[in-house]
Amino acid sequence: MTMDILFPAIFICAGVAFTALGIPLLRCRVSPNTTYGLRTAKTLSDERVWYAVNRVCGKDLVLAGVVMIVVALALLASHDAIAPVLIPGIMATVVLLCVLGTRSLPPRVTSDVRPEIVARRHHR
Repeated sequence: MTMDILFPAIFICAGVAFTALGIPLLRCRVSPNTTYGLRTAKTLSDERVWYAVNRVCGKDLVLAGVVMIVVALALLASHDAIAPVLIPGIMATVVLLCVLGTRSLPPRVTSDVRPEIVARRHHR
């Protein structure tokens, strides 16, 4: 397998994995546990907080996975000029993951999550 196919294949696999891991969280199908989901003392102690936080994290994982797949397809489409596309693609993915990860944590993990909003979102 040549490098112009290897890098996009890795991106596609990672994007599919992110998307597959994010969908159950987004759909509130993962109950509180110690192995899968965003596990903090706050989320493990309150089921409502667990579902609210993991719904947001699931959305972010799905979005990151889709972005990774799009970047991989762009790499495949531009196999003649892979180096100029590869570096910005990797940088954009890393920045997106960092921004999405930090965006979803602080306000949603605190104890001021309003139960009625969480319950409404959970039962959609």
